[in-house]
Parts: sequence; C-alpha cells; structure tokens
Amino acid sequence: MDNRRLGDRARPDDLSVQWVVPGTKVGARRESKRPPAARVLDISHSGLQVVAPADKQIQRGTTLEVVIRDVSTGVRVRWVELTNVQGVLAYGVEFVKAPPALREVVSQIIEETFRSQGIELRDQPPERRTIW
Repeated sequence: MDNRRLGDRARPDDLSVQWVVPGTKVGARRESKRPPAARVLDISHSGLQVVAPADKQIQRGTTLEVVIRDVSTGVRVRWVELTNVQGVLAYGVEFVKAPPALREVVSQIIEETFRSQGIELRDQPPERRTIW
C-alpha cells in the first residue's frame, strides 16, 4: 500500500468509530436506525482505514460522517475493498475537514498506540491548508 500521508500512521489494537451511513442517526432510539460500529485498522492525520458492514450506498466518492471518541467529522470514501468476511468491506477514507478537536483526538490516538507498541514518536505534521 502506498503511504502518501502527512505525519504518522498508527494501527490501534482496539478502536472503533461510529459509521454514520445514510439512513442512520447518532442517538436514534430504534436499533435499525443507529449507526453501526466500524473497526479502525489504521489512522493518520489525513484519514483512516476501517472495516464495516457492507452497504450498497457507500461507494468511492461517497461522503459520510464518522464519530471518533465523541468528535464527529465528515469523511470521503477513497477506496473500497473486499475482505475475507462475508458482508464486511474495508474502506479507505480521508477527512473532509480537520477541525482542531479532530486533530487533537487523532494525535492522542497515535500517541497512545505508539506508546503501547514501543514506537518512538515523531514531531507533529504541518497543518494542511488549502490555498483557495
């Protein structure tokens, strides 16, 4: 896999996010309307890779919401791949915007993961800013 990300990429042992697919809502009373959990395989300051229940509505280019440790953010699906588990797909997503709360949570997750795995931390990546 090509690693063109800014900064570090971490592979947390046990991290899930709420995968807010179309038709679901955070806090919904009915279970069928609640967003499913997606397991994070890796995370960086630019996006993450997750495995989540297959959903025909989610394809390359789809924008949806994820909730990481109570921080909600939009993501865009960059790629979708089959897994060896029926009904589960792997998704590569990029953060659409990176508000300060998200950058802080991602930094905490990377730091916690690196410490638990005995990996040396590097300096924080530069903040990405669009010119237009």
